[in-house]
Amino acid sequence: MLGTCVFPVTCSSQMGLSDLQRVLSGLVQSGCWAVFDNTDRLTVELMSVAAQQLHLITNSLRTLRYSTAYEYTARGFPTTEQVRRDCAICSQASH
Repeated sequence: MLGTCVFPVTCSSQMGLSDLQRVLSGLVQSGCWAVFDNTDRLTVELMSVAAQQLHLITNSLRTLRYSTAYEYTARGFPTTEQVRRDCAICSQASH
């Protein structure tokens, strides 16, 4: 994966829901990858919300991948263009 932007996100106990939403929103909009470090420091409630959001994002990306991207008509024949819609999110807990 040459040329893929990866953002490291260091989690802390002060991280809130708005912080998580901003990070996930930016990742989805930009198509970048993220590595969440020290996820064991997050509260149980925030981890629950994060899991739900990641599940929603994964399902949405899967749906977009299997749907036709864009159909254009070129001289009466429909053509389909592939649009790259992917991102990756990883988690790393400190030991």
